[in-house]
Amino acid sequence: MKKIISILAVLFTLLLSVLVVNSIVHSNYDPVLWANVEALTNNENDEFNCVMYKDECSYSIDSYLTLDIIIRRFPGMDVGIGHTVDLSSGTQIYREKRPGEAGVRCGRDITCNDFLVQLGLVGD
Repeated sequence: MKKIISILAVLFTLLLSVLVVNSIVHSNYDPVLWANVEALTNNENDEFNCVMYKDECSYSIDSYLTLDIIIRRFPGMDVGIGHTVDLSSGTQIYREKRPGEAGVRCGRDITCNDFLVQLGLVGD
C-alpha cells in the first residue's frame, strides 16, 4: 500500500511540474525573468552581478481621478479617497552584489517617482 501511495505522489508531483512549466511557457511572461532562468540552467552566472531591492513607495489617494487610476491599474484593491496605498512592488533598485549574495541580472532602476510617473499619478 505504501508503495502505491509513493508512486502516486511521484506521479502527482511530475504532473504538477509539467502543468506549471506549461502555464509559464504559454502565459505572458517577463522576458528578462525567463532569460535569467535560462541562464541559471546553463550555468551562465557571470551576468548576475547585482542585487535587486524595492524602493519604499506610498501614495495618498486624494481625488476620484487618482482613485480611478489606482483601481484600473490594481483591480480588486480595496481603496478609497483618503487611503494611502503601498506601491513599493512596482519599484526596482539595483546595486552590485557582495560576495556570498545571490545575484540577478542588472537592470534599469525604477524609483518610486518613476513608477508614479508611469501610472500617471505625478508629472515628469
